[in-house]
Amino acid sequence: MVSEQASLKFLCFLQGGWQFLCGCRVLQGLCQGFLFPSTHCLLSKWVPLEEKSRLGTMVYAGTGLQMLAAGFTARYLGWAAIFYINGSLGAAWTALYLLYGAASPEDSKIISKEERDYIQGSLGHVEGQKQVATPWRSMATSLPFLALLAVHAGQTYGFWTLMTGIPSYMSRVLGFDIGTVS
Repeated sequence: MVSEQASLKFLCFLQGGWQFLCGCRVLQGLCQGFLFPSTHCLLSKWVPLEEKSRLGTMVYAGTGLQMLAAGFTARYLGWAAIFYINGSLGAAWTALYLLYGAASPEDSKIISKEERDYIQGSLGHVEGQKQVATPWRSMATSLPFLALLAVHAGQTYGFWTLMTGIPSYMSRVLGFDIGTVS
């Protein structure tokens, strides 16, 4: 009995309790905070103008597909498998990007000159063309921009609050066994 209690206490120590969970979520947020802006930046530099809407949709459809797959994964492999699979896919993607990725076509070592010229030409990048400075002060004082920023922050907060609260609501209020919902 004593060894079982000691094992349980050690397991709780390893898991860290709610404080550890909150700390991990803060760290995760700090590490993931750059993902959406960097995705937009990469799409703006890499995707030809004629293909922007289609490829942008494909990139962001991955989130929806992952959420759909998570239900099936939890049902057949257990809920912990969702984290192992997503973590493994994220690590594999990071490794591939570090090996082959580049911030822009100009920095890439694996695309041909023709492909680079096609992308740059489509985006209006011409050699020798002067680059215009970003109007940071005008943006920071623009009421429409600030309004959009506030609306986007509110929408994102509401979306993720719903996404994290729906399983609890379905389980506690509606009485669903969320382990069987896929």
